[in-house]
Amino acid sequence: MAALYKFLASYEVLIYILLAIGGMFSFRWLWRSWREWRIAVFTLEREFSARRLGRSVALSVIVVMLFCAEFFMATFFIPGLPADFFYRHAHAGFHLHAHRHAFRRDDDPVCKPAARGPGRDGGLRPKSNRAFRSPNRGMKSRAPSS
Repeated sequence: MAALYKFLASYEVLIYILLAIGGMFSFRWLWRSWREWRIAVFTLEREFSARRLGRSVALSVIVVMLFCAEFFMATFFIPGLPADFFYRHAHAGFHLHAHRHAFRRDDDPVCKPAARGPGRDGGLRPKSNRAFRSPNRGMKSRAPSS
């Protein structure tokens, strides 16, 4: 979802331009369909033009709804989101990837090589359920000698 919000905020102007072009074509089609329906004389001709008018109204309504949705999202909703929403979702995979390969297996005190060989996680498995341990865990305390 963060990627969609970021896309809508980043390409706001381009989306408005595309919707304006689409709106011009749809409203032109609506105007022509309405004019054709108005001057239709025969019943069959009026039915065909009424169908065309209905399709053009539906397309025009969809374009207006998309325009309103983009305006609402880009003006009110996205600026109201906290900044860490985009940062957390956009960089979560990068940070995990960077930390996973930042060390060699034999230098890491927390992880050990997997018994099955390297897998999706690069062959690193935590020794305990906790991801990180204190470096002092398991060491005897040094009492001052008298």
